[in-house]
Amino acid sequence: MDLMTGNANDIFLPQGYSPLIEGYAAPIRNKVITEAVVTEVNYRLATSKVTYTKGGTSTTLSGRHVIVTVPLGVLQANSISFVPQLPASKRTSINNIGMGKMNKIFMFWNPSDVFWPSDIELFGDVVDRDVDFLFINPGSHNDGKPMLFAFFKGEYAESIESQSNFEDEISARAMTALRNMFGNSIPNPEKVFITRWNADPYTRGAYSYNRIGGRRNERIILGGPIKKKRLFLSGEATNFRYFQTTHGAYLSGKATALKVTQSLQR
Repeated sequence: MDLMTGNANDIFLPQGYSPLIEGYAAPIRNKVITEAVVTEVNYRLATSKVTYTKGGTSTTLSGRHVIVTVPLGVLQANSISFVPQLPASKRTSINNIGMGKMNKIFMFWNPSDVFWPSDIELFGDVVDRDVDFLFINPGSHNDGKPMLFAFFKGEYAESIESQSNFEDEISARAMTALRNMFGNSIPNPEKVFITRWNADPYTRGAYSYNRIGGRRNERIILGGPIKKKRLFLSGEATNFRYFQTTHGAYLSGKATALKVTQSLQR
């Protein structure tokens, strides 16, 4: 997906999303507040208020419009207090759309230790296991540092996510899957990083999915304006066409920003 035009062209970001985010944030960098936990959004009056805590201090910001882009899992957990509470239609959609339980493992090797085919993008162990891995080789698109990353899921992986040995356990199982494919002599990675999206209170899951039996327009309802266009919910879960994706999140934010701009011009 071309993030600028919305055309369905595949693109690859060899340095990850960081340069993209840094570029978009540059004009407003001095207005971005990080490590701030939003506790309340009050949109009762014409001037809305957002309260957050940082370093033990509570602060309230005021504005005509509020765009909430937290993951669906955070909304489902009621981590933010809305005053008044969100309309019943929104709360129904929040509960009816599913939040996926999945994580990623990133594994880095020394260049001399590469054992996988450089021209193969995807591979996986087809043996039925309690943790399933789908390995992706970004080196098939660029010549960066040798690494593999994998999506993994399974009830076992979810159940141990909050345990202290989670990373060691998942790393060992990922290496078992790789050795089943490439032999027992392959070396261990020099560095491993594993996400904990399900246990993370600021994500509470990976990305949204359509539950069986759910209404077709659930996401459209979720993304619609609230209280005379003072409050908007945005993010991949509100994108009817490209949910579950980064470009879906981007396009939803772009569309919501346009709605706010149009509202200000009236």
